[in-house]
Amino acid sequence: MTTSILDIAVDVDFPPACYLNLGGELDLSGTDDVASAVDEALAMGMQYVLIDLFRLTFIDMAGAGMLLRCRAASAASGSGFLVTGARGFVRRVLDVSDVWPVLSRPHLPKGAFASSGVLPVPVPRPSVVVSRP
Repeated sequence: MTTSILDIAVDVDFPPACYLNLGGELDLSGTDDVASAVDEALAMGMQYVLIDLFRLTFIDMAGAGMLLRCRAASAASGSGFLVTGARGFVRRVLDVSDVWPVLSRPHLPKGAFASSGVLPVPVPRPSVVVSRP
């Protein structure tokens, strides 16, 4: 059995959105943990799931496929879904596999006003926002 080197920070303090901040390495050993976090958010009735990959240093196709499945699960439940912050190796893997254009395009929940191009989610208070290097 392999050990996951994945850090998942889940923030549900800003309903109706759930923020997942992933760090470390997302491979087969961590896909179930991320999928479970998304499933729990959807079960709680969250209307938006936002996943930030900024702290992620590695992803394989198992991780990319799981993100696509999470997007499909969000769509099926009528919730919005967006992945942001991919950079470096992670962004390259998602670009080469042609997954990034799908994940980075917001899927808005049913009834959301999509023509403005703005994802209408609550913004965290400045004291809660994590600064990035």
